[in-house]
Amino acid sequence: MRLNHAVSPVTGFADVVGSQLIRSERAVQRARHALALRGYVPIETPFLEHSELFLRRSGGVLSSQMYAFNSPDGADVSIRPEMTAPVIRHALEDDEVPYPRRFQYASPVIRYPEHSSVFATDIPDGNRQFTQVGAELIGHSGPESDGEVIAAACEAATSIGVDDVRVVLGHAGITRVLLEQLRLPRGARQFLALNLERLKDEDSVEEIVSEAEGLLFRSQSGIESSRSTNIESLTAIKLAETASSGGTNGTMGRRDVDSVGARIRDLVADDGSKIDLERPFRFISALASISGSPESALDDLSNLCGGYIDTGLQIIDPRPEMQQIRNTVDCAVNEGVDPNRLTVDFGLPVGMAYYTGMVFELRANVGPHADMKLGSGGRYDSLAYALGSRGDIPALGFALNLDEILAAAPDYGNEQVGGGQTVVVGAPDAGQPLVSRVARMLRHGSEPVIVCYGDIEEAKALAQSIGQGSINVVATDGSIETVPV
Repeated sequence: MRLNHAVSPVTGFADVVGSQLIRSERAVQRARHALALRGYVPIETPFLEHSELFLRRSGGVLSSQMYAFNSPDGADVSIRPEMTAPVIRHALEDDEVPYPRRFQYASPVIRYPEHSSVFATDIPDGNRQFTQVGAELIGHSGPESDGEVIAAACEAATSIGVDDVRVVLGHAGITRVLLEQLRLPRGARQFLALNLERLKDEDSVEEIVSEAEGLLFRSQSGIESSRSTNIESLTAIKLAETASSGGTNGTMGRRDVDSVGARIRDLVADDGSKIDLERPFRFISALASISGSPESALDDLSNLCGGYIDTGLQIIDPRPEMQQIRNTVDCAVNEGVDPNRLTVDFGLPVGMAYYTGMVFELRANVGPHADMKLGSGGRYDSLAYALGSRGDIPALGFALNLDEILAAAPDYGNEQVGGGQTVVVGAPDAGQPLVSRVARMLRHGSEPVIVCYGDIEEAKALAQSIGQGSINVVATDGSIETVPV
């Protein structure tokens, strides 16, 4: 039956029905079980939070992707665009439980797909609501917890049905330490961190340098669109600075851009001279291009830094961070990660302001998609302080995009969806009470049963609609005859 004036779903949102929903729920159950085996406790946070929570968490990068509005009581709130910040908020409020603490979630989040964003949003094409399956480990700072979370992410993906999961490991600490040595203002460093993926292509360096100069020298009157890449980058810088100095007043977002531009538009060195962007940008381009096995990537990093010390750029010794990567790799392998499926890539984007240590992505060949990104994670020891704690609390986690994984691989879970569903109908002389009693008996044996209240032809049509090849016809004596459709 159709309405005279049908109301369509909101763009980017869709109903999930029948076998599609069953697949998703069973995938969630499998992932939850895998994480529960490691002691991760389920958590579900409110769907609505103060907007400030997510702006502090992302350094403002999520600002153009949040469904933010004023609630009837005047509060500035947002539908949650991710799960990490709410979980950390809960842990800070429930501070009587000793650390370390382990949480897992399988929850819907909503983001507006701002495709012009310089940050990888992980939003499936066209979808604005999607399910994140993930975990957070709070209160442990060693490489052992790094290895545990990487292994837990692999196990969660494998439990869903993904084969041959690959881990790509980076380190936000190395990237930021090296960026801080390039005598660039915070704005330029943030811009580089947000554009690591683009900087892998050396031919793009000149274009990116020009773009950065345009961004950082732009006058206040030249700032145009409140949803542009420039505004998003500027907001990220402002919020990262504000969070590190003790918090925001809850009003910072896309609107307060004039003060941001005034603070960072002058790209000059401490002595007042103009800074040459091209050489440091080419250094970061070379850094972002380093990828391979852990040992080969670390050797390439050492050679790169040594070469730039010789040319006059003051690059510090990255060996402490390099050893952190080695330790993380060893611990991940000890936790069960296949060393042959683990690589290091210093070009992983680290635009989120809170990442402090290792970062990683999970990838696999899923359906027709080669090297598909399943999800990502990393260490964010300073996030708790940005959200209001008295000091840093070591923490790390990961999130998989369940909907995107299942959409790319329609076969995952199908063998368990709808299996054994039976359509039961009465023979012409059998009464409905008898059919219902037989159906109840079958269900007591854990067999899914649908009762058809029509005749045998209607029952056949019903069976075909749910993919079944036969029906069960109940005779007057209670016996059952299986009839093909």
